[in-house]
Amino acid sequence: MAHKYADRIRSREKKFWLIAAIFFFILVVSTIIAYRCLGDARYQNADNLLKGPPQFIVLSLVVALAVYLRQLAAGAMEFRDKIRNERVRLYPSGQRFTEAKAKNLERIYEILGLTTPFLIALALVLSLRIVFDSILRFESSVFADYRWVLTVADFLIAEWLFWFFLFLAALHFFLRRTDERIRAAARDYENEHPPPIRESVGTRRADLSNIPKSSEPATEDRSSRIAPISVAATGIVILSLVALLKKRA
Repeated sequence: MAHKYADRIRSREKKFWLIAAIFFFILVVSTIIAYRCLGDARYQNADNLLKGPPQFIVLSLVVALAVYLRQLAAGAMEFRDKIRNERVRLYPSGQRFTEAKAKNLERIYEILGLTTPFLIALALVLSLRIVFDSILRFESSVFADYRWVLTVADFLIAEWLFWFFLFLAALHFFLRRTDERIRAAARDYENEHPPPIRESVGTRRADLSNIPKSSEPATEDRSSRIAPISVAATGIVILSLVALLKKRA
């Protein structure tokens, strides 16, 4: 079993590098075509698309999205483990839809694990753009004749975000259709095999009194998972207000 899982990991790595090579090839080719065919940059001496606060807003958005996808992947794997341990009544063991649900959750975990490095690379590109923009602000900068790099970088980042969100939209559409079919089969099975009502009121009270106290830290874990997203969202709102006030001024 361990050997099979190791083979799956190697196969996943091969798929990642293949997808990464195709994706970056599309980005590079489209950027070269845009630079060669659309003419020179119109904003070499004016405001670029991501100049000032907007570049920090986009960077915060990318970081928040990476954290969200990481939490989504962890939640999918956690739910998959609960199904395997027979802790979800809607998905009993031995049923085809239960196996399909567990495999679908594991597929979601693997796909989201493959998408996170692309967001990290995008955050790195955004950081490099911010560094290069700060260098150009010096009067004696040796890179003064390379302001067109910012325009090309803005196009690259915009296209990067477009392809990524398009991929997420397609992923959500197809995985949701699969999940709806699995859930429909699970609901049909639940209606055909309702759970027996054998517990008395005293038994239920005894069960409730035996609930372990370890369930309380789970709420803290969830709050700690949501905290990075809320902080990033707050940063985006603040930077948006700063950019709006700056334009009005």
